[in-house]
Amino acid sequence: MVAVICPVASRITAEIAERLADVTVYVASDHEQQRLAPRCRTGQNFVVVSEPSP
Repeated sequence: MVAVICPVASRITAEIAERLADVTVYVASDHEQQRLAPRCRTGQNFVVVSEPSP
């Protein structure tokens, strides 16, 4: 299963985090992953889709 979520970390409630626990979450950047990870369950699988060019 794949999840696409709003990158607003505060919108990830405990209930949503539980529902996402077994899915792969695709994010646009490492920065977005770092914001979302603390709101998700430990071990949540993230895939960074792209990184901006330096």
